[in-house]
Amino acid sequence: MARGLESKGRERLRKTNREPRRAFTLIELIVVLAIVGIVFGMSFPFFAKFAKGSRLKNASNSISTVLRTARSYAINKRKSCWVIINNQATSSLYYAVKIYNVDGTLKPWYKLPQSIEIDSTTFGTESVPFPHDLSGSDDKPVAEFKPTGSCTTGTGTDSIVIKDNENNSKTITVTNATGRVKIE
Repeated sequence: MARGLESKGRERLRKTNREPRRAFTLIELIVVLAIVGIVFGMSFPFFAKFAKGSRLKNASNSISTVLRTARSYAINKRKSCWVIINNQATSSLYYAVKIYNVDGTLKPWYKLPQSIEIDSTTFGTESVPFPHDLSGSDDKPVAEFKPTGSCTTGTGTDSIVIKDNENNSKTITVTNATGRVKIE
């Protein structure tokens, strides 16, 4: 029996020598949450600035896409295609671009976000010679893409400058001879 008691004693020692269960204490959890909060607080201004800059970038990408779509349409359909630029925002209108062709509207107005405005454009203004849904003056800046892919006339470049509330700006340039659209 002595051996039986001795083996039971060893078994108890083995059970008590096992690793204790690991868990986080309340203090450890509070410290980790405090560190995460500090890191988030320090990075928040960066993310806010990134979001503002992305609006300007998205607007410039969208305008260049509209211009490229009009050029592509003119080449594929062998018909002139116009991009009308509404650069006079009022309470009822907005800064926007729209594609037209001889047959009528191809795409609805693309509205720029409220914090983005068209600062300037070097495209010539024309009296829009087809039905439109703008009130006010018929003279709007127009980019005309010809079936050859070129834009309007001449060999220079035309551009649209857009800016946000903080006066950050992007320039969308169109090379007249080739119709190439580039964001600067």
